[in-house]
Amino acid sequence: MRAPAGEHQLPFYRSSLTHWRQRLGEDQLAAVLQESRSVAHKTQALATRDLERVVVDTTVQPKAIAHPSDARLCYRALEKLIDLAHRHGVELRQSYARLAKRPAIMVGRYTDAHQSSGPGASRNS
Repeated sequence: MRAPAGEHQLPFYRSSLTHWRQRLGEDQLAAVLQESRSVAHKTQALATRDLERVVVDTTVQPKAIAHPSDARLCYRALEKLIDLAHRHGVELRQSYARLAKRPAIMVGRYTDAHQSSGPGASRNS
């Protein structure tokens, strides 16, 4: 099946390689790797000097994941309750939406500050 004009189509599903590796097992994957290197060496696509030094990139990219805190969950619940009250015509004397926002932000800042473990992090804590 071809993708419509202007759309990209992946050559295979991302999970296909994972399923393939799991079905083969470690021994068979090692054999495939060894055979690949052997063929590359025989066809001169890979020189012996290329195998003298191996460079491994172990960089881990941080993900932009927001882990929920109790304060953030409470603030979201407060927002939803205020929205429900407005939709059903319940008049609130005070909603606390404006007052609760700042403490929720500050709790997030405090937890971020305590997670620091890189250079310059406090060694006394």
